[in-house]
Amino acid sequence: MKNVLLFGIILLLTQCKNEKIKDPCACTQDFCTEEYRMLTVKVKDSLGHPVALDDYFTVHLSNSDTFRIDAWDSHYDSINKAEGIYPILSDSYLETSDKCYEEFQFTGIKNNAEVAKKTYKIKNNCCHVEWAETYTDIISSN
Repeated sequence: MKNVLLFGIILLLTQCKNEKIKDPCACTQDFCTEEYRMLTVKVKDSLGHPVALDDYFTVHLSNSDTFRIDAWDSHYDSINKAEGIYPILSDSYLETSDKCYEEFQFTGIKNNAEVAKKTYKIKNNCCHVEWAETYTDIISSN
């Protein structure tokens, strides 16, 4: 009986020792929806009017990678620009974020001057990018 009890304790201890410590920011999900998500921000002037930027980009602050997310449709892009709406990150860049969050900085350029800059926390749900916190619009310094 003692041998069986001793064997059970040894077996239990070896199982606990071999159990992997799970990373709360790692993905374990196997199934995703087929939708494609793009996170956008609205750039406005001090009166609340949309700002049409000449250029914009997003920088992943942990490694300084720069993303220039172009719209796939020039008509769609021109409508968004007229409304001051710009993409920050899309599902194409899912691997740049994790389930907890990463910081990304959006920068907008107009007339060769930086007129908009803001840092956002972005995470993913293992399938799609999403905001890690509530975001606010950017008020342009122009």
